[in-house]
Amino acid sequence: DAEFKPQTPDNGSTTDYSNWLKLTYSITDVSQPADLFYSENETAFNITSVESMAISENNGDGVFSEPVVVLPSYQYSFSKTGEHVVYVKFTDMTKIPAFAFMEKSSISKIEIPESIVTIGAGAFLLTGIQGTLIIPDNVEYLEGYENVEPIGAFAGCHNITNVVLGNNIKVIGNGTFCYCDNISGEVIIPDKVTDIKYGAFAVCSKITSLVIGKMVTNIEEAAFADMKSLNSIKIFSETAPNINQNTFMGVKTNGILMIPKNADYTTWMQKDEKYLGYYNWTIQEMTE
Repeated sequence: DAEFKPQTPDNGSTTDYSNWLKLTYSITDVSQPADLFYSENETAFNITSVESMAISENNGDGVFSEPVVVLPSYQYSFSKTGEHVVYVKFTDMTKIPAFAFMEKSSISKIEIPESIVTIGAGAFLLTGIQGTLIIPDNVEYLEGYENVEPIGAFAGCHNITNVVLGNNIKVIGNGTFCYCDNISGEVIIPDKVTDIKYGAFAVCSKITSLVIGKMVTNIEEAAFADMKSLNSIKIFSETAPNINQNTFMGVKTNGILMIPKNADYTTWMQKDEKYLGYYNWTIQEMTE
């Protein structure tokens, strides 16, 4: 990653880009300006939401230029191929607007600043974010909405392989990670999450284990649908959260549900329709 320290020009001013959203764009063609924001529908994202932009270009030898502030624009002409960094300051730095970067497949990395509380629905839908996605502790809401399919903040990001969710997230919205089919291994849903919305992790087909915090009260339809590798859920809520009959539709058979001692999760284990019992899961009480 390109890292920058604030520079102090002769006039004594300084810009701390650590407070801006940091995006890495992997550019393979410079014959046309690169698309930075989603601009196909004015109602989806308006560039007036951006107060300032700064560009740091890779000179081709792994050396990045100092950020240069430019006029906010949907596009930018980079001089060379490779990874370049774009810093974005929104007019409201508590939220990344809905659909802001939708379908920008050249985005390979993001770093979310400490001011962001909400990530809007579809903000990074179908982008090229790679590797581990870190949602910092300051984020509380991952928004989504229901269309024909749930559309969430990171839906369809096929190159994400691991997710670290911040400790203060309260709501994982509709389709937040829907079709993120290369997230693998264990995903930990923090204690402050109360709601896991429709299709939040649907078709995350490589996740094998979920750890769910103690404050979840509602898990909606298809939240964990078609998680075909899921064989373990460890949940700390002493009262079974409300679920829909299709919450676990299509999960792996013969999994294990680990629950607090003396907790009652019989509603999750029904044999009819698409509850865990339908897939022959068994309950195991935690000893600690």
